[in-house]
Amino acid sequence: MNIDRAQRLLGIISEDFRVDILCAPKTREQIEASLRQHGVVAKRERPLRPLLVFWVVLAMCMHRNLSIPNVLAKLLAACPRWPAGESRRPVTDGAIAHARLQVGAKPFRTFFEAVGADAALSSEPFFHGMKVRALDGTHLTMPDTKVNEERFLRHKASRGRSAWPQMRAVALVDVASRKVLCANLGTIKQGERELAVPLYAAVLPGEVVVDDRGFFRIEHLWQLNQRGVYFLSRIPKNTGLRKVQRIGKGDYVVELQGRRQLQPGEGMLRKSLRRGGPVKFRLKVRLIISRIRGCDKPVMLVTNLLDPKITARELAILYHARWETELCFDELKTHLATVTHGKSHTTFRGKSPELVEQEFWAMLAIYNLVRGRMADAAQHQGLDPRFLSFVDSLCILHDRLADIQKAPTSRLVQLARHLLAELAAATIDRPRRPRSCPRVVKVKMSNYRLRRADCTEIELDIERDLLLINKRLAS
Repeated sequence: MNIDRAQRLLGIISEDFRVDILCAPKTREQIEASLRQHGVVAKRERPLRPLLVFWVVLAMCMHRNLSIPNVLAKLLAACPRWPAGESRRPVTDGAIAHARLQVGAKPFRTFFEAVGADAALSSEPFFHGMKVRALDGTHLTMPDTKVNEERFLRHKASRGRSAWPQMRAVALVDVASRKVLCANLGTIKQGERELAVPLYAAVLPGEVVVDDRGFFRIEHLWQLNQRGVYFLSRIPKNTGLRKVQRIGKGDYVVELQGRRQLQPGEGMLRKSLRRGGPVKFRLKVRLIISRIRGCDKPVMLVTNLLDPKITARELAILYHARWETELCFDELKTHLATVTHGKSHTTFRGKSPELVEQEFWAMLAIYNLVRGRMADAAQHQGLDPRFLSFVDSLCILHDRLADIQKAPTSRLVQLARHLLAELAAATIDRPRRPRSCPRVVKVKMSNYRLRRADCTEIELDIERDLLLINKRLAS
């Protein structure tokens, strides 16, 4: 095998590499635009050009159980221009890591934002002709390195500290397609409410945003109402309310009272406001109180959807559509970023914050691309994309990668139709059921002591130790 020849060939392939099975009509242009925007340009002397590195990072998120060199080998094995007898490891592990650092995280964030914007435009109205967005947060783990811990921190626990550094992420998800529209990340010590503030701007007038009581803040609801955005929020039971009118059983019009900072350009009515103090406001909303069988505590919801044609029952049911975000996080963390035994049980594998953030934005982008193929298949067969199995669809895309990548142009249309039919047939055999489950774990403790910094490995020389033991026994 000639490594120099393989690297020259890799440089040629890197210039226009793409994975056809995941490419939407604008995917190639969006990737190239993201690289250009952040000044990431190809250097002729390097075999790993930015375009190939971009796809390697995206594929890493689809093949979390493979090592990074094996991910590159899998892509090259599916490439029709890569000779069958050529080495599929033309570069070292360090060269791949260096190429990833050269690309950085910013192009992946820009690419995800472009994909998320397309998802927002193509989403279907879900509730009374309105698009519904759901907001929720999660945490994700990463390798235990000093720089990761300094950047993202880690939880303190009753027995010491958490096993891995963690990041907190908040995402805005389209309920109809379960695609991630936008997201924000921070340290594990940052609250979800703080990270969610920039995401509210992505909800457009006439759309509905659904969130949990952890995000509740009266000032945020007032700002959404001023922009013409509808909200459906669960509120804590100690929220101060003033009842104005009873509409029906468990359905009221109430007033929320709060304080907010004056916006630039607003008039100063009193001298006290000139010093920059907060101003009081009142917000008229609808209060829905619902009870679920088996749950002692009532669910209290507030919304600015005051139209009486929208019933309290419909709004109570709509609130539970927020669980689409939980399913989205489950697909991301449990199925897309899953690992096999023997590897680090973390969501990400980057040992530096830059590589962790790179994987975060790449994971969201590839998730939307996979969901996009599922949405195409569902639309082709007149199905709801949420009732297609994400796990089965992911397996189908894995299996058909090489077939479509190596197929001649004359067969691409036929293979694309077969792929859509195969994805459409991958329906969920047991759809999600309305149920309530306690938050419990199977295994809580371990008999082994907690690993600390002084718990290092010990080098053994078994032959020498056996020789010494035999000499002692002989004497």
